Amino acid sequence: MFDWDKHYDDVVATVEVAPVAQQPEPGSRLTRWTGGVKALARRWAMAGAVALCLGAAGFGALMVPPEAPGRWYSAAMGWSAARLGLDDPTMPAELLAYDQAQYDNFRRGITRFSDAELLDFLRVTQRELNGRNVMAAYTQDALFLTEREIERRGLTRPVSSLGDRTRRS
Repeated sequence: MFDWDKHYDDVVATVEVAPVAQQPEPGSRLTRWTGGVKALARRWAMAGAVALCLGAAGFGALMVPPEAPGRWYSAAMGWSAARLGLDDPTMPAELLAYDQAQYDNFRRGITRFSDAELLDFLRVTQRELNGRNVMAAYTQDALFLTEREIERRGLTRPVSSLGDRTRRS
């Protein structure tokens, strides 16, 4: 326990402070100026390097042939065109409402689905397909393309109800 009578001298005792070391004098004005110029040059060099890398990436993107990007990506990345969803560019005749652009977008999007997501999408799409659906033709196209993707992946289809089958036909 602290006692003022016993510890007073310890509390108010003077402490000797060591002298502060002298700072070395800064260099001449020319030395300071060249140091600032070097720091500025380093910053600009880094910004230039970043701009050069971004320009090279942009130029590389411009070199992709617009008529066959799937084949180019396939060759550049070692992926198959089927993995990218670009293996069948011709639209099937069975589609009712999709045009070529919608078919391409759907085909590209569906390849990103995992197997579980794909089967779940099939189940939801079958449930949505009924006589009151204003977008029935588009839903049937989505269902057709989903089933085709399931067959392409070799997945087993979930068992659908008899009502789903009769509504589709």
